[in-house]
Amino acid sequence: MNDLSLSTARPAGISDAEWAARVDLAVAYRAAAHFGWNDTIYNHFTCRVPGEPERFLVKRHGDMFDEVTASSLVKVDMQGRALSFDDDVNPAAFAIHTAILGSRPDVQCTLHLHTPAGIALSARPEGFLFLNQEAAFFHDRISYYSFTGIEERPDEVKALADALAPHHHTLILRNHGVAVAGPSVQSAFIRMQYLLMCGEAQLLATAPSTPPQQLDPALCAYTRDQFEAQERHTAFQPELRALKRLMDRHLPGYAD
Repeated sequence: MNDLSLSTARPAGISDAEWAARVDLAVAYRAAAHFGWNDTIYNHFTCRVPGEPERFLVKRHGDMFDEVTASSLVKVDMQGRALSFDDDVNPAAFAIHTAILGSRPDVQCTLHLHTPAGIALSARPEGFLFLNQEAAFFHDRISYYSFTGIEERPDEVKALADALAPHHHTLILRNHGVAVAGPSVQSAFIRMQYLLMCGEAQLLATAPSTPPQQLDPALCAYTRDQFEAQERHTAFQPELRALKRLMDRHLPGYAD
């Protein structure tokens, strides 16, 4: 863990585990801004509160990704209600997050984005194509959800939860964007990074009239297993440390 996880900005009453989760989630928000994934004040990353499985952390409504700090994150319940009267959140934005976190106890973090690559991928009729090594990471790990308008109806929480298969971690929201889940903040972040990279590569590869060559499904499954073994071994901790160093250079203050 970066030494900044022990920042004196930590408010009273927050456990060591929750503070560490807050720092990691703030790093993810700021790193996403650094990579150009943000959509002004919209889109959200959420993380389940350690020891409080029915509550999760999210940025305040109105904050941009690069403004998020560990102490500014809001704790909400599974109905998207802030647990402090002075915190401003947007309950209508939480259908995707409450659907996944509420139905998948194995998931600790969910990321939802509207990047150009993610939107374009969501609009492609053929869906996600397995064109490269990193794409194999998503073999038999992607679900799809058809666009029904802005997800703000109560019944859509169950529909979204049902859409993500039990062994899948990625949800392509047709004509909308993408959502990725993971057992940790860093796992969800790296999965999102791979997904957006593959989406950009797919758009470039399918621009010519000649159809691109896809990987054999058996080879995809083998390579996916290799990626997942690596993830189990390192838990993406080296990547998390690298992201913290990057933020220390470009967007310090995430642990405030």
